[in-house]
Amino acid sequence: MIASGYGVQRSGDRITAYLPMVAEGEGHYGWTDCSAMRTALYRDGELLGEPAEDPAPATFAVSAEYPAYTLTASVTRAPGVARASSRVDVRWDFRSERPAKGVKLPLSMARFTPSLGLDSTVDAGKPVGVPVVVQGTAATPGMLQSRRVYASVDGGKTWVERTVTSGAVEVKTPAAGGTVSLRGDIVDTAGTASQVTVYDAWLAR
Repeated sequence: MIASGYGVQRSGDRITAYLPMVAEGEGHYGWTDCSAMRTALYRDGELLGEPAEDPAPATFAVSAEYPAYTLTASVTRAPGVARASSRVDVRWDFRSERPAKGVKLPLSMARFTPSLGLDSTVDAGKPVGVPVVVQGTAATPGMLQSRRVYASVDGGKTWVERTVTSGAVEVKTPAAGGTVSLRGDIVDTAGTASQVTVYDAWLAR
């Protein structure tokens, strides 16, 4: 799903999530000052664990059975740190049982790669093409069941689905001062699902 050493792994009855939540335009992962962050694991809808401090990585004790898990993570950055990508939320829904040896869990994610300036601003009213790259298990030929993309121009209050054409969507930049937020939902053929939401993916000037 992501670079070696990162991702979601399972060894015995422990699941470990090491999730770099931000990256620069070339896809190199890094870390940033955050005003809020949270990582949590749920089992069959009930909270299983939530680290109290910076979860890097977050480790959870799990059982040997085959329940439904939901892993969520979120980071929020203050305007003084970053106006673009001010908040990023991710979620995975999957099943996992005790493996014979340590493994990286077969998860997927959508990554948005629009061509933006260094300040992440776009002229008001300009349409922007947004390539939607599928990473992880669902990127394997024949493993992608669905890829759906949504855009919001009101800070995530309402979302409008955008049609994926040739691996990309088009979103019109709102009036000056506004922002565009993006959400991507991926489901693979095994039923494992993911969602990523990037608030203020770019700013209108």
